[in-house]
Amino acid sequence: MRLALKKHEDGRLRPQWYGHANVGGRERVFTLCEIKGTPPASLRVGDEGDAKFEHSRARALAMLQSAVADKRSEADEVASLERVHAAKYGAQIEQVPLDDLFARWVDLPRRKKLSEGHIKAVGHWIGEFVAYCREHQPRAKTLDAVSAKTVKGYLKARAESGITPKTWNEVLGVLKLVYGKWAAYAPGAVALKEIVRLEDNPQHRVPYKPEELETIFAVAQELDPDIYPLIVCAALTGMRKKDVCLLRWEAVDLDNGFIRVQTAKTGIWVEIPIFPRFMHVLRQAQAVRREGNSYVWPEMAQLYSKQSYKLDSRLKSILRAAGFVDPAEAPSEGQTLAPQLAPKEILLRALKAVQKAPGWSTKRRGHAQACVETYLQGASVNETAAKLGLSKGSVSGHLKEVAALAGCPIIRQAGQPLPGEIKGHTIAPNDPKSPRKKRASLRGWHSFRTTWITLALSSGVPLSTVQMVSGHTTTAVVLKHYYRPDRENLRAQLQGALPPSLTGETPLAIKPPTKKKPRARKPARAVG
Repeated sequence: MRLALKKHEDGRLRPQWYGHANVGGRERVFTLCEIKGTPPASLRVGDEGDAKFEHSRARALAMLQSAVADKRSEADEVASLERVHAAKYGAQIEQVPLDDLFARWVDLPRRKKLSEGHIKAVGHWIGEFVAYCREHQPRAKTLDAVSAKTVKGYLKARAESGITPKTWNEVLGVLKLVYGKWAAYAPGAVALKEIVRLEDNPQHRVPYKPEELETIFAVAQELDPDIYPLIVCAALTGMRKKDVCLLRWEAVDLDNGFIRVQTAKTGIWVEIPIFPRFMHVLRQAQAVRREGNSYVWPEMAQLYSKQSYKLDSRLKSILRAAGFVDPAEAPSEGQTLAPQLAPKEILLRALKAVQKAPGWSTKRRGHAQACVETYLQGASVNETAAKLGLSKGSVSGHLKEVAALAGCPIIRQAGQPLPGEIKGHTIAPNDPKSPRKKRASLRGWHSFRTTWITLALSSGVPLSTVQMVSGHTTTAVVLKHYYRPDRENLRAQLQGALPPSLTGETPLAIKPPTKKKPRARKPARAVG
């Protein structure tokens, strides 16, 4: 342990004392207090200066002794923790470089394969954490060397960046995982134990009512018969979209009326009864099955694997026709959507409008009439243009002009709902206080799963039975994210289960207590 004086490159004396000491087998350098007074002319640490200089020397030596004692105490504590860790787990604490953190996380053993989206998200979070450590604690090269202050600072910065509580909780979970694996006794791990998850209030998917399901079934059969079996499967089994699209014949037992599948998300095996409507679509699929096709719906399995988003857009068209629209498409107060008429009625109105169109030439009337007639016979805009030898823009322009004159829509829109039939929204309305680029989905494929669980629990099916079908391992997930009864359903359940004294219904007449007549005492027997 020794003090030292250091010089700048130009030969000037640096204004601080420095100390050298061996701590844990390593030579450490400490920056100490400021030099006071006049140093010796030789600028050698062994030579004597004035009184103020010698006073600052004594102060620097005391600081050096204290710093070395603290470092040695810390080194002894770390060594003790390492001995405890080795005794408990049979291995020394591993120092994982921050640069290797993400690769180590990817290589962790898991029951199921990670999705590319999850790997990308965690890679982004760990990359941000490492970058934050380099900026605020550049000397920390390994995970165990990151201070508690740095860990807390990173989480605070992420919270202030505007991410949702759900994403922040996921970041916290990743940090707790990596610290628990490779630096369980580090200061950062101790700090993480004190941090609690944020209260998350997500937008839950809204279940469909039974009558809404029937409407969706009917619309799907008419608009998109290829998607109809998938919707039936999702609604009657509660399976996720991936499990529905990739359902294989080996999982289907038509004779006993059950399917047995391993869920794609959790890897849990579930058995689900096949009810009549689902049995019907399975029989139809079996009738057209080709040899060698292992999937129940091979075209849909291929579409899911290559262009999954098209399944979402096709379902959105069906939902729109059933009355579930984007909030931006819903009419404002006092506004109604244009009526949707039968093709014959639209044709009559359109032809009258073309004949009465003011200022139109004969040629223009002829083109407009031909466009309307061809299009209303079922041709698309492109097909109409090809048949009539017109451009796509001309056909579209003629149809829009005639529609404005006739007062009714002509161009087919994917399931434009009738006035008064808007039943709900497919995505959450945008909050002006915290607008988001991607809003939460309220109704979609996963809503069929929410619907199945909600209707089953509302009908009195035990929660344990629901979990056997849904594949959930914890009741908390089912009750928090999937059991979403509407207000009237909740009212009916409680009103049917609670006693009249709690529901406010007419209570039973309470009879006044009757006074018991005193018993007549028997005369005492004579003794003797």
